[in-house]
Amino acid sequence: MWKILVRIILQHRIIERRRDKIAQDAKLSLSDFKQGKFKAQNAAEAISELRKFI
Repeated sequence: MWKILVRIILQHRIIERRRDKIAQDAKLSLSDFKQGKFKAQNAAEAISELRKFI
């Protein structure tokens, strides 16, 4: 029983770390956008740009 609880706790910690990393990346991206490092794009333009890297 305790092994299951430990596993659940560890899984939740991993998920929380991922969320923190995503939030950190989002803040940095938004800051870069506000500084003019990125241009505004609609979805079609963004997808077209992403396909260049695939």
